[in-house]
Amino acid sequence: MGQLLSSREHRILRSVIGGYIRSARPVSSGAIAGRGDVRVSSATVRNVMRSLEERGLVRQPHTSAGRVPTDEGYRYYVDHLMKPARPTRRQEEQLAAIARAFLDRDRGALATTLSSTASALLRELAVALVPAATLPRVERVHYDGARYFFRHEELAGDLDFLGELFDSDRALADLVRACGTPGSVTVTIGSENERPGMRRVSLVVGSYRVGDGLGHVGVIGSTRMRYAQVVGLVSRLTSAIDDVFARA
Repeated sequence: MGQLLSSREHRILRSVIGGYIRSARPVSSGAIAGRGDVRVSSATVRNVMRSLEERGLVRQPHTSAGRVPTDEGYRYYVDHLMKPARPTRRQEEQLAAIARAFLDRDRGALATTLSSTASALLRELAVALVPAATLPRVERVHYDGARYFFRHEELAGDLDFLGELFDSDRALADLVRACGTPGSVTVTIGSENERPGMRRVSLVVGSYRVGDGLGHVGVIGSTRMRYAQVVGLVSRLTSAIDDVFARA
Protein backbone atom coordinates (compact mmCIF):
# COMPACT_ATOMS: atom_id res chain seq x y z
CA MET A 1 0.00 0.00 0.00
CA GLY A 2 1.26 3.44 -0.87
CA GLN A 3 0.15 5.49 2.16
CA LEU A 4 1.38 4.93 5.68
CA LEU A 5 -1.12 4.55 8.50
CA SER A 6 -1.66 7.02 11.33
CA SER A 7 -0.07 6.42 14.72
CA ARG A 8 -3.43 5.25 16.12
CA GLU A 9 -3.88 2.83 13.23
CA HIS A 10 -0.34 1.59 13.84
CA ARG A 11 -1.09 0.84 17.48
CA ILE A 12 -4.34 -0.96 16.73
CA LEU A 13 -2.93 -3.00 13.84
CA ARG A 14 0.00 -3.99 16.06
CA SER A 15 -2.46 -5.04 18.77
CA VAL A 16 -4.53 -7.13 16.36
CA ILE A 17 -1.43 -8.90 15.04
CA GLY A 18 0.07 -9.42 18.50
CA GLY A 19 -3.19 -10.77 19.88
CA TYR A 20 -3.72 -13.13 16.97
CA ILE A 21 -0.15 -14.44 17.09
CA ARG A 22 -0.62 -15.27 20.77
CA SER A 23 -4.10 -16.81 20.63
CA ALA A 24 -4.87 -17.86 17.03
CA ARG A 25 -8.32 -16.33 17.62
CA PRO A 26 -9.93 -13.22 16.12
CA VAL A 27 -9.15 -10.12 18.17
CA SER A 28 -12.13 -8.05 19.32
CA SER A 29 -12.33 -4.30 19.81
CA GLY A 30 -13.01 -4.89 23.51
CA ALA A 31 -9.73 -6.77 23.88
CA ILE A 32 -7.85 -3.75 22.53
CA ALA A 33 -9.76 -0.77 23.94
CA GLY A 34 -8.27 0.76 27.06
CA ARG A 35 -4.90 -0.95 26.74
CA GLY A 36 -1.95 1.15 27.81
CA ASP A 37 -0.72 1.69 24.26
CA VAL A 38 -4.18 2.37 22.79
CA ARG A 39 -6.35 4.19 25.38
CA VAL A 40 -9.44 4.71 23.23
CA SER A 41 -13.01 3.44 23.43
CA SER A 42 -14.30 0.22 21.86
CA ALA A 43 -16.32 2.30 19.38
CA THR A 44 -13.17 4.09 18.23
CA VAL A 45 -11.31 0.78 17.91
CA ARG A 46 -14.16 -0.63 15.80
CA ASN A 47 -14.00 2.38 13.49
CA VAL A 48 -10.25 1.97 13.05
CA MET A 49 -10.65 -1.76 12.46
CA ARG A 50 -13.16 -1.02 9.70
CA SER A 51 -10.63 1.35 8.14
CA LEU A 52 -7.91 -1.29 8.35
CA GLU A 53 -10.28 -3.81 6.79
CA GLU A 54 -11.03 -1.45 3.90
CA ARG A 55 -7.29 -1.16 3.31
CA GLY A 56 -6.98 -4.95 3.21
CA LEU A 57 -4.82 -5.25 6.33
CA VAL A 58 -7.29 -7.19 8.51
CA ARG A 59 -10.40 -9.23 7.85
CA GLN A 60 -13.43 -10.43 9.76
CA PRO A 61 -13.81 -14.23 9.50
CA HIS A 62 -17.55 -14.01 10.11
CA THR A 63 -20.16 -11.55 11.30
CA SER A 64 -19.76 -10.43 14.93
CA ALA A 65 -16.24 -11.89 15.11
CA GLY A 66 -13.14 -9.86 15.82
CA ARG A 67 -10.43 -9.30 13.20
CA VAL A 68 -7.46 -11.32 12.06
CA PRO A 69 -4.47 -10.07 10.05
CA THR A 70 -4.27 -10.61 6.30
CA ASP A 71 -1.01 -11.35 4.52
CA GLU A 72 -0.93 -7.67 3.57
CA GLY A 73 -1.33 -6.79 7.25
CA TYR A 74 1.60 -8.99 8.21
CA ARG A 75 3.66 -7.45 5.42
CA TYR A 76 2.89 -3.93 6.62
CA TYR A 77 3.80 -4.99 10.15
CA VAL A 78 7.13 -6.51 9.09
CA ASP A 79 8.07 -3.56 6.87
CA HIS A 80 6.90 -0.64 9.04
CA LEU A 81 6.09 -1.65 12.62
CA MET A 82 8.29 -4.56 13.67
CA LYS A 83 11.60 -4.15 15.45
CA PRO A 84 13.69 -7.34 15.41
CA ALA A 85 14.05 -8.67 18.94
CA ARG A 86 17.54 -8.81 20.41
CA PRO A 87 18.69 -12.27 21.52
CA THR A 88 19.34 -12.69 25.22
CA ARG A 89 22.90 -12.78 26.52
CA ARG A 90 22.75 -16.56 26.79
CA GLN A 91 21.46 -16.84 23.23
CA GLU A 92 24.21 -14.50 22.03
CA GLU A 93 26.79 -16.78 23.62
CA GLN A 94 25.29 -19.84 21.91
CA LEU A 95 25.21 -18.12 18.53
CA ALA A 96 28.79 -16.87 18.87
CA ALA A 97 30.00 -20.38 19.75
CA ILE A 98 28.31 -21.81 16.65
CA ALA A 99 29.88 -19.12 14.47
CA ARG A 100 33.38 -19.82 15.83
CA ALA A 101 32.93 -23.53 15.23
CA PHE A 102 32.76 -22.90 11.48
CA LEU A 103 36.52 -22.45 11.48
CA ASP A 104 37.40 -26.00 12.49
CA ARG A 105 34.38 -28.33 12.58
CA ASP A 106 32.86 -30.75 10.10
CA ARG A 107 30.30 -28.97 7.93
CA GLY A 108 27.75 -31.77 8.28
CA ALA A 109 27.86 -31.46 12.06
CA LEU A 110 27.54 -27.69 11.75
CA ALA A 111 24.38 -28.00 9.65
CA THR A 112 22.89 -30.16 12.39
CA THR A 113 23.96 -27.74 15.13
CA LEU A 114 22.67 -24.69 13.26
CA SER A 115 19.22 -26.11 12.60
CA SER A 116 18.76 -27.74 16.00
CA THR A 117 19.83 -24.61 17.89
CA ALA A 118 17.64 -22.25 15.88
CA SER A 119 14.69 -24.63 16.20
CA ALA A 120 15.11 -25.04 19.96
CA LEU A 121 15.43 -21.30 20.60
CA LEU A 122 12.48 -20.33 18.41
CA ARG A 123 10.30 -23.45 18.69
CA GLU A 124 9.86 -23.45 14.92
CA LEU A 125 11.06 -25.58 12.01
CA ALA A 126 14.61 -24.52 11.08
CA VAL A 127 16.65 -25.51 8.03
CA ALA A 128 20.42 -25.01 7.70
CA LEU A 129 22.36 -25.05 4.43
CA VAL A 130 26.14 -25.13 4.90
CA PRO A 131 28.55 -24.90 1.94
CA ALA A 132 31.14 -27.67 1.79
CA ALA A 133 34.75 -26.85 2.69
CA THR A 134 36.52 -28.89 -0.07
CA LEU A 135 35.75 -30.80 -3.36
CA PRO A 136 33.39 -32.20 -4.23
CA ARG A 137 31.43 -29.10 -3.12
CA VAL A 138 28.35 -30.87 -1.78
CA GLU A 139 26.18 -28.59 0.31
CA ARG A 140 25.27 -29.93 3.74
CA VAL A 141 21.58 -29.72 4.64
CA HIS A 142 19.78 -30.45 7.89
CA TYR A 143 16.41 -29.54 9.35
CA ASP A 144 14.97 -29.78 12.85
CA GLY A 145 11.66 -28.93 14.49
CA ALA A 146 9.07 -30.54 12.21
CA ARG A 147 7.09 -31.19 15.41
CA TYR A 148 6.66 -27.44 15.84
CA PHE A 149 5.63 -26.94 12.23
CA PHE A 150 2.77 -29.43 12.33
CA ARG A 151 1.32 -28.15 15.59
CA HIS A 152 -0.35 -25.27 13.74
CA GLU A 153 -4.03 -26.07 13.21
CA GLU A 154 -4.33 -23.56 10.39
CA LEU A 155 -1.98 -25.68 8.25
CA ALA A 156 -4.13 -28.82 8.50
CA GLY A 157 -5.69 -28.33 5.07
CA ASP A 158 -2.28 -28.22 3.37
CA LEU A 159 -0.63 -31.18 5.08
CA ASP A 160 -0.55 -33.41 1.98
CA PHE A 161 1.47 -30.84 0.06
CA LEU A 162 3.57 -29.70 2.98
CA GLY A 163 4.37 -33.28 3.98
CA GLU A 164 6.07 -33.78 0.61
CA LEU A 165 8.67 -31.20 1.60
CA PHE A 166 9.94 -33.53 4.31
CA ASP A 167 10.48 -36.46 1.94
CA SER A 168 13.80 -34.96 0.94
CA ASP A 169 16.27 -32.58 2.52
CA ARG A 170 16.76 -31.16 -0.96
CA ALA A 171 13.14 -30.06 -1.27
CA LEU A 172 13.46 -27.95 1.86
CA ALA A 173 16.89 -26.72 0.78
CA ASP A 174 15.53 -25.58 -2.60
CA LEU A 175 12.68 -23.77 -0.87
CA VAL A 176 14.99 -21.93 1.52
CA ARG A 177 17.55 -21.11 -1.16
CA ALA A 178 14.89 -19.66 -3.45
CA CYS A 179 13.76 -17.24 -0.72
CA GLY A 180 17.22 -16.16 0.38
CA THR A 181 18.94 -12.91 -0.60
CA PRO A 182 22.69 -12.52 0.08
CA GLY A 183 23.45 -9.92 2.73
CA SER A 184 19.96 -9.62 4.20
CA VAL A 185 17.19 -11.42 6.04
CA THR A 186 14.23 -12.04 3.76
CA VAL A 187 10.64 -12.55 4.97
CA THR A 188 8.21 -14.26 2.59
CA ILE A 189 4.62 -14.22 3.82
CA GLY A 190 1.73 -16.50 2.87
CA SER A 191 0.41 -15.69 -0.59
CA GLU A 192 3.80 -14.22 -1.56
CA ASN A 193 4.88 -17.86 -1.95
CA GLU A 194 4.39 -19.04 -5.51
CA ARG A 195 3.37 -22.58 -4.55
CA PRO A 196 -0.37 -22.88 -3.74
CA GLY A 197 0.28 -25.25 -0.83
CA MET A 198 2.42 -22.61 0.87
CA ARG A 199 -0.25 -19.91 1.10
CA ARG A 200 -0.55 -20.21 4.89
CA VAL A 201 3.21 -20.47 5.47
CA SER A 202 5.88 -17.83 6.09
CA LEU A 203 9.63 -18.17 5.65
CA VAL A 204 12.40 -16.12 7.24
CA VAL A 205 15.76 -16.73 5.53
CA GLY A 206 19.16 -15.31 6.36
CA SER A 207 22.32 -15.80 4.30
CA TYR A 208 26.01 -15.84 5.22
CA ARG A 209 29.31 -16.30 3.41
CA VAL A 210 31.95 -18.91 4.17
CA GLY A 211 34.89 -18.20 1.89
CA ASP A 212 33.44 -18.15 -1.61
CA GLY A 213 30.44 -20.26 -0.57
CA LEU A 214 26.99 -19.07 0.43
CA GLY A 215 25.03 -20.64 3.28
CA HIS A 216 21.50 -20.11 4.53
CA VAL A 217 19.47 -20.44 7.71
CA GLY A 218 15.72 -20.63 7.18
CA VAL A 219 12.80 -20.72 9.60
CA ILE A 220 9.50 -22.03 8.24
CA GLY A 221 6.18 -21.74 10.04
CA SER A 222 2.64 -20.46 9.99
CA THR A 223 2.00 -16.86 8.89
CA ARG A 224 1.18 -16.44 12.60
CA MET A 225 4.86 -16.76 13.55
CA ARG A 226 6.59 -14.38 15.98
CA TYR A 227 8.34 -12.35 13.30
CA ALA A 228 10.29 -10.05 15.62
CA GLN A 229 11.91 -12.94 17.50
CA VAL A 230 12.58 -15.01 14.37
CA VAL A 231 14.04 -12.16 12.33
CA GLY A 232 16.14 -10.99 15.28
CA LEU A 233 17.71 -14.39 15.91
CA VAL A 234 18.28 -15.32 12.26
CA SER A 235 19.86 -11.92 11.61
CA ARG A 236 22.19 -12.19 14.60
CA LEU A 237 23.21 -15.76 13.80
CA THR A 238 24.11 -15.09 10.17
CA SER A 239 25.90 -11.85 11.13
CA ALA A 240 27.95 -13.72 13.72
CA ILE A 241 29.13 -16.22 11.10
CA ASP A 242 29.98 -13.42 8.68
CA ASP A 243 31.95 -11.64 11.41
CA VAL A 244 34.00 -14.74 12.22
CA PHE A 245 35.10 -15.16 8.62
CA ALA A 246 35.74 -11.45 8.15
CA ARG A 247 38.34 -11.68 10.95
CA ALA A 248 39.78 -15.06 9.89
